[in-house]
Amino acid sequence: MKKSILLLIGLIALNFVAFADKDVAINYDELPTKAKTFIETHFNGQKVSLVKAEKDFFDVSYEVFFTEGNKIEFDKRGEWTEINCKFSEVPAKALPEQIINYVKQNYPTQKIVEAEKNKYQTEIKLGSGLELAFDNNFRLIDIDN
Repeated sequence: MKKSILLLIGLIALNFVAFADKDVAINYDELPTKAKTFIETHFNGQKVSLVKAEKDFFDVSYEVFFTEGNKIEFDKRGEWTEINCKFSEVPAKALPEQIINYVKQNYPTQKIVEAEKNKYQTEIKLGSGLELAFDNNFRLIDIDN
């Protein structure tokens, strides 16, 4: 009896894991309004090739892919969490002014090609591969080659 119960619990747990992380292609119109506004403000004129919703147990996030090779990730509220511009640069107006000013002052020939933020910090990657991390007060807290 114990083995049967353990087997049943194991199968149920496996079922949850199998269905917990689902990537689903969605229409652009299904993005949160804040995400669409961000795209229309900072990536206007770029063609969206794919929009995906990644559904976890209690959360959803979105990925937007552009034909130019750029990609933006958004959280469920439509706040950007990652911007990746492999073949261009992250639009300056998309990032906090303090970070842009720091890069202009200290790395004037470098382009910002990636940005990632969470509730604790914002990380950017320059075209040279150098990564800079800033705290929520926009103070540099780490440099990584």
